[in-house]
Amino acid sequence: MSNRACGDIWKECMIEISSLVGIEEEHHSVQSDSKKKRKPPTIQEVYEHFAHLYVRYIRVFRKLEDCHDILTQPQKREDCKDVLELVISKVIELKHLLVKWMPPNPDCRVRQKGQQQPPFPWEYVDLNDELHHIETTHESIELAAPRYFRSTGAIHRQRRDKLVKGYMKMKFEREEVFLDDENCEEDLRVDESTDRPMSIDHPLYDFKCKEKRREMKGLQRNNANAYESALSEIKDAVMNEVISIRQRFTDERTKWITDQVAEGKDIPDSLEGFYQDKTEGNEESSPTGNKAGNNASSKKDESEKALKEGEEFEVPSFDTISANTFALKDRLAHFENVWSLRLNEGESQQFDLGLARQKVRKEVESQIVKEVDEKMAKDLKRLIIIHSNEKKGKKKSATKSKQKKKGKKGKVLPGLKIEEMKRMDTDQMLSVLIENNMVNNVENIKIKDILGDFDVSGSIRQDSMKKRPWLPLNPSFAQLRALLFEYCVLPICINRDFVSEQNNVQSVMLYGPRGSGKTMAAQAVANELGALFINLSSANIVGKFEGKTGQIKLVHMVFMVAKDRYFGPVVIYMDECEEFFLSNKNKKKAPKNGAARFMKDLLCYKKQALSKEDRIIIIGSSSQPEKSDPKQLKKFFDRFLYFPYPDYLTRVKLWKAFTDQMFRKHSSQNTNDGIDYYSLAKLSEGYSAGDIKKALANLATSDEVWDTNSMVNALRQLSEKYPLLCDENCTRLGVFTSDITGFTAMKQLASNGVEDEDENQVGRSRLSILATGYKRNKSDG
Repeated sequence: MSNRACGDIWKECMIEISSLVGIEEEHHSVQSDSKKKRKPPTIQEVYEHFAHLYVRYIRVFRKLEDCHDILTQPQKREDCKDVLELVISKVIELKHLLVKWMPPNPDCRVRQKGQQQPPFPWEYVDLNDELHHIETTHESIELAAPRYFRSTGAIHRQRRDKLVKGYMKMKFEREEVFLDDENCEEDLRVDESTDRPMSIDHPLYDFKCKEKRREMKGLQRNNANAYESALSEIKDAVMNEVISIRQRFTDERTKWITDQVAEGKDIPDSLEGFYQDKTEGNEESSPTGNKAGNNASSKKDESEKALKEGEEFEVPSFDTISANTFALKDRLAHFENVWSLRLNEGESQQFDLGLARQKVRKEVESQIVKEVDEKMAKDLKRLIIIHSNEKKGKKKSATKSKQKKKGKKGKVLPGLKIEEMKRMDTDQMLSVLIENNMVNNVENIKIKDILGDFDVSGSIRQDSMKKRPWLPLNPSFAQLRALLFEYCVLPICINRDFVSEQNNVQSVMLYGPRGSGKTMAAQAVANELGALFINLSSANIVGKFEGKTGQIKLVHMVFMVAKDRYFGPVVIYMDECEEFFLSNKNKKKAPKNGAARFMKDLLCYKKQALSKEDRIIIIGSSSQPEKSDPKQLKKFFDRFLYFPYPDYLTRVKLWKAFTDQMFRKHSSQNTNDGIDYYSLAKLSEGYSAGDIKKALANLATSDEVWDTNSMVNALRQLSEKYPLLCDENCTRLGVFTSDITGFTAMKQLASNGVEDEDENQVGRSRLSILATGYKRNKSDG
C-alpha cells in the first residue's frame, strides 16, 4: 500500500470518527435539553446505541492500525498513533457501558408497576442484532493487540529479559524456566506448525511483500531517529528562552491575583478561577481539561438530583461524552489544520521542521506552566496563612491545620516497616523471586489460539426460552477472547491517561472446570504484552517464605518488582486462587503454611500499592471457586470470567487441531483423512479441551492405528480412569456464577409481587445449573 493510499484511509477514518463524535454530541444535547420534556430512554435503546458506536469504533481501530503500520513520515505516525490510542480507549469505554446496560431477559425484569428496572451488568454481551443490521460478521470485530506496542518497547524488554536470563542461568543453569508442566494441567497449546494455514494471497505472507515490509520498517526507524535528534536540537534552542517564558506566565497569574484582591475578594486558594476566566475569554484552556471536569460535575449533579427525587438505581443514559471524546475533537481539528491538505501532495517523508518547533515549544511551555502553577499554589497558601494570622492572630489554628494535613498522607506499606526490605532494591527483589521459581517464561501462545467461534445458535435458543424461566447462556470463547483483550491487554497498551479510574481493570479471575484453558489464557495475555510473568500460584508458594513476616516479604517483593517501570508490563498469575481467599469453613482445614496466610497482605497491597499508571494485570484462575469467600474475592478481583466446557463446534475444532499436532509428532501415518471429527465431537460432550488432549496423548503411546474407532476407545478409557464430572462441575460453578454476578438477587427482585409461585419455584430450582449449558448443548450438532 502506497503512502497516498494510506493517507486516503487515514482521512476516511477521521471522517468516520467525526461522524461518531457527532452522534455522541447529538444524543448528549438531546438528553440534556431541559426545555423539552422527553421520555427517558429504555435499557434496550441505550444498549443498541452503545453497540452501534462500539462496532464502528472497532472497525476504525482496525483500519487506523494498518494505516499507522505503513506510514513512514514520523510526525504523521505520531499523530496517527495518538488518534489510534484514543479510539482504543473509546472501545474500552463502550465495552464497559455495554456490560453495564446489557438488557435483562423478560424473566428478570421488574414486574411491579412504578418500580424501576435496575441495571444488571453481564460480561458476555450479544452483538448479533447490531452486526446483522450493518451487514457484517463477528470476524470483522475480532480484536488484537496493537502492533506498535511490541515494537516501541522492544529494546526495553530485551534488556529486562537479558537480566532475567542472567539470574536464571546463575540459579538453574539454564536461561528459560517455563511453568511446571506437572502443576499446569491446562497445557492446551498447539505447536506453531499446526497454526492456521498461511494464505499465499495474503500480502504479509508473500515473500516480496516481506522484503518491502522490511525496507519500510527500516525507513520508519531512520526517519524516526532523524526526527528525535532534530527535536533534541530544537529543545536546546528553546530552553534558552525559558526565563522569559516563565516570567510571562508568572506575570499573567500575578496580575490575576492582584485584580482579585483589588476587587475586594479574598486571596484565591487555587488557580481554578484563573483558568475559568481564560476559558470564558477563549484565550487559554486549563491544562487539566476543564471541559471534562465540567462534564463530570454535571453528571454528579444529575445523579445527586436523582437521589434526592428518591430513585434507587441509575437511570439509563445515552451520554458517552468523556475526556477522551474532547481529546478526539482536538485531534480532528489538528488533522484538519495540519494534515488534510498535505496527505495527497506527495511531499517528502522526512519530518516537517516547522511542526517540530511547534511541538517542542508546546511541550516546554506546558512543563513551565505546570512548574509555575505548583509554585504559585504554594505561595498562595503561605499568603492565606500569613493574612489569617495577621487578621485574627490565631497561629495555633494554622499549625493544627498543618498537622491535620500531614496526618492525611497514605499509610505506609507493611513491607517498608521491615529493615531487610528497606535495604533491597528491585533488582535484588527480582533475583530472590527467580531463586524461588516465582518468575517463569511463557509458551508462545496468542489469544487468537484460544479456539472457538461466536455462538450464533445460542441467540436462537435464547429466543425460544423467552416463555420459560430464563438462564444466561454460556459465554462463547470468542466473547472471552474479546474480554481478555479489553480488560487485560488494550488498557496496558495505550497511554494510561486515556484510561479512566472507573474503567481501569487491575485484576481478573478466570474460573471454570479443569482443562478449560485458564492457564493458557493467562500465558496468552503475557505473550501479547511481552510481560514479565510472576507465578504467585498457591502450589508454588507452599513451604516458601515462612515465618512471622515471610508472607509480607513475598507480597512486598512481588508488587515492588511489578511496579518498577523497568520490568513492566507485568502479569501476576495466581493459579488455584481460591486457596488465598478461603471461606471460614474451609480455612480451618487449610494448612498453616498454605496460601490463606497471604490474603490480608494481598488485599492491602492491591488497594494501597497499585495506581492507574502501573502497567500490571493480576490474573487468578480457579476450578473450585465455591471454596472461597465471595466477599473477599470481590474485594480483590475487579472482573470474573467463566471458562465453560467447549460447545459442539468448538470441540470439532479442538479434535482437528490436536490430532494434527499428534500426527506430526507421533504417528507414522501421513494423513488424518477419514477421521470423523463431528462424531468425535458429539461423543465427547461434557469433556474439556484438556480431557480431549489427554485422550489423544494416551493414544499416541499405543500401537493402534489412528482412526475414529481408536480415538473413541481412547476417550472411553479416559472416562473409566477419570469419571466424567460435567454435571457436578456445572452445578457448583453455576451456583457460584449466580452468587458472584448478582443473578440470584436480580431473580428475587424480579419475582417480588408475582402471583405465580410455581413459576418462581421453577426458576429458583433451575438456578442450580446456571451457566452450565450442558443440558442445553445436547441439541448441538
